[in-house]
Amino acid sequence: MGDRVAVTLHLPKSEYDRTFEKGIDLQGNYETPYDYPSEGQTLKMIEVVFDECNYANIGIETTLQEAKIPYDKFWEQGGDYESGTEYFRILEDGQGVTKEFCGNEETHISLQSLLKAREGGLESVDAFIAKELSRREILPWPDQVKILEKLRDAADLNSD
Repeated sequence: MGDRVAVTLHLPKSEYDRTFEKGIDLQGNYETPYDYPSEGQTLKMIEVVFDECNYANIGIETTLQEAKIPYDKFWEQGGDYESGTEYFRILEDGQGVTKEFCGNEETHISLQSLLKAREGGLESVDAFIAKELSRREILPWPDQVKILEKLRDAADLNSD
């Protein structure tokens, strides 16, 4: 293991196409289209793999965020850090939000944190669980695409 790992980026095909329109060069080692089944429809997605990324940094994350291009990013464990995921989504108000999880943090909570919440009683445990679920909630791709379409339609109307 070293500090250079493979990183995989997933984004809707429509957003992938926008990277070219915005002059963003993904420069991945290879790109694979795939279908994301959802609610009786199929969303076209692209997986872009980047080999040998130093500390799981592709180098274009900030550029994608500034261009409001949502993505899922996954990386392997390196020599000095755990594997992880990063999600970037655009909310209905047009603001971007990033959520990052390392190791098993996305699917597990620490027993120590739960025991600390328990000290405050059952209501504290319920509040802790609600907070942790909210922190881990990721906007699903079909909902994200609908939000993007609505925001872009509104922007087109405002530019006329």
